[in-house]
Amino acid sequence: INSVKLVRTIDYIDLKKYDYYILFIACYLHDISMVTFPLLDAIQEDEYKTNELYTDFFNDIKESYRKEEWSNKSVKKILRDYYLRIDEFYENLVRENHAKNSADEIRKKEDLSFIDSALRELVAEVSEAHGYDIVDVYSKKSNARKQNWSEKYTKILLRMADLLDMSNYRVSRMVLNHNLKNMGKVSRFHWLSHLVTKGYDLCVKYEFNDSVKANKDNYLKKKNIIETIILTVVVDLPQMTQVSSPNCKEMNLKSISGNKVLLDCGTECNSTKCNFLCKWFSVKNEFLFWELSALKMYLNSAPNNYFETKIEVIIKSTDKSILSQEQFTYLANYINEK
Repeated sequence: INSVKLVRTIDYIDLKKYDYYILFIACYLHDISMVTFPLLDAIQEDEYKTNELYTDFFNDIKESYRKEEWSNKSVKKILRDYYLRIDEFYENLVRENHAKNSADEIRKKEDLSFIDSALRELVAEVSEAHGYDIVDVYSKKSNARKQNWSEKYTKILLRMADLLDMSNYRVSRMVLNHNLKNMGKVSRFHWLSHLVTKGYDLCVKYEFNDSVKANKDNYLKKKNIIETIILTVVVDLPQMTQVSSPNCKEMNLKSISGNKVLLDCGTECNSTKCNFLCKWFSVKNEFLFWELSALKMYLNSAPNNYFETKIEVIIKSTDKSILSQEQFTYLANYINEK
């Protein structure tokens, strides 16, 4: 659904029938390795993260012994603390490598042998690209309009569709409430953020630039028509901090009015004076803003794109919070630590 919305919104991206087939399979399979348990022996490998865990654990044990705090209670606390760190290690191992691992499973998994091997390779390439650095996708030279398979377009669309998968349907409030205190910080933040996100709307508007409006130029010239892609995200999180003079150059915060925060696509929000909704949204969707910036640059640099493209993000609050005070505190503390 997200990929179809994007194709309908972005005028420049035009897919062929075969592209849709590849893209839809990739949308379904691109996170397939996220349900695979990591190799337990990975923690025994000689690399920075595992060595750091070992060294910290050894030093904590040694320090407790030196201070003669060698009791059942202290030892159990150390075990508990390092269980959380080891659990986080394995979680990050799966998360950080899931794009590559999913592509490997698409290529090799016997369950998917009913898909033609050549098609599986294309799907694997598209799937793996959602874990690539931005430069490896947007800066790669291609001619999608002449190829039988629009490689660049399908990779961009999957990346964007993956980042726009934001809605409260992704989490269970009951499961969250039962496990809130026992969840890792990162997982808890994302679960709470999904819970308050009702969904998004994607639309586009077209207008002449100032030169055409002043009757000084021909509207048929390239870039004389401005295409503004507008992403509106509705959240159940109140507008609690009004800022009379927004100071958020990094995010290009344009305005705060009523229950709306309007942003130009940018990178990240670093201002301590910024609105809470802006700070929360920029932390939660850091990769989305990087992607939007790259997409904007790509569309404006394309020689055959008729329009000048702008991208705006509107965070629209329903002026009510569905979070308890405890849940909101977890959310705010995570943001303040960033």
